[in-house]
Amino acid sequence: MKDTEIERKDSKSILIALEQISQTIAVMTNVVEKLREQYIEKENSNNAKISMENSNYFLEEETNQTVH
Repeated sequence: MKDTEIERKDSKSILIALEQISQTIAVMTNVVEKLREQYIEKENSNNAKISMENSNYFLEEETNQTVH
């Protein structure tokens, strides 16, 4: 094989590898975004649950009092 043919094959291989890396990064970025969204939703859900529990705690305290 001539040097120019080898260089063309090498260039093509490099471009293919770069495209594959680019696609891999895009997929990984999407996965990270979905994980971030799920985490934020879970945190918001936990915060809402804690807030609800706190508000229920105060309601229970008020209703358990005996009026004389």
